[in-house]
Amino acid sequence: MRLLAYGEDDKNYYLIYDHMPSSLDKKLTDLSWEDTVEILKGIAKGLDHMHQKGYVHGDFKPANVLLTDDNEAKITDFGTLSKIGATRWVNIFTPGYAAPEGNGGPLSDRVDVFSFGIVMLQLLSRNSELEVLMGKGKKPKKNKLRDWAIMELGLKHHAVHKNFKESCDKETAIALTELAVCCTNSNRNGRPPMSEVVQKLNNLVSQAIIPDQDIN
Repeated sequence: MRLLAYGEDDKNYYLIYDHMPSSLDKKLTDLSWEDTVEILKGIAKGLDHMHQKGYVHGDFKPANVLLTDDNEAKITDFGTLSKIGATRWVNIFTPGYAAPEGNGGPLSDRVDVFSFGIVMLQLLSRNSELEVLMGKGKKPKKNKLRDWAIMELGLKHHAVHKNFKESCDKETAIALTELAVCCTNSNRNGRPPMSEVVQKLNNLVSQAIIPDQDIN
């Protein structure tokens, strides 16, 4: 987000940013295919830029993605920002989005890649179950969304919601699901860097889209 102004009023300091009317966690289930694709590309580029600068977000999730009136995505909440390779960092990993390695070893940018993969599966499938659980103060015992996506791929299916079938052909739907699942690999060394994710996303969504084709 752009910093528009800053100042001080009676020893109270303030920052003024662009007004962002909504956040991704509020719109997971009602975005168009076009908005879904642009949001995925935008947050992937944002995380890649952060990693190229040597930092890890550390708590990437839909609630930390703000949206403009036109649904342009802006990553926010950098209170958990830490240097790549740090051995001590602010640990506020949100259950359901947190990589399985947790506190093990020096901090890697792959923890953000895992979180991105979960968010990508949510967007593709229009699944807001994690948000519902957290809204009730509950913690997910395991990542059912990831397990379901892996099962679908095993059946030669995909995680893309049926409402998108007129905008995304089956081959692309499977490839997008495979990319999301790859990002959520339980072994961080098996996850691609965000630069590779950005490239693959751009290649996939720029392919010819066949309208009115059943992707079930």
